[in-house]
Amino acid sequence: MRLSLKKSDLLFLEASENYVLVHYRVRNEVKQYLLRNSLKKLENEMKPHHILRCHRSYMVNIGQVKMMQKGKKGLELHLSVPENVVIQVSKTYEPAIIAELDLLPSTDQSV
Repeated sequence: MRLSLKKSDLLFLEASENYVLVHYRVRNEVKQYLLRNSLKKLENEMKPHHILRCHRSYMVNIGQVKMMQKGKKGLELHLSVPENVVIQVSKTYEPAIIAELDLLPSTDQSV
């Protein structure tokens, strides 16, 4: 079985042992799909599509980030979905995420 999504529908990927939980949007509803793989294996494959590692347990579709802000635990990414989805960015991945977001056309991003 294979999961096929439009890039604009993919929100983020979440590590879960030897699996990856794919969070995606169907209309305005967030769905999940469990994939037998690891984030490490998907990382290089997804990078050209602007889906980047932002944490040991997460990869995020940069095109779905509506706001970036400093939180109590560091940098947070708020995604463009009706539910308030917030993804933590670890210090290791902060420079790459900030650089990638700076390359996007101007939006409501703030630090």
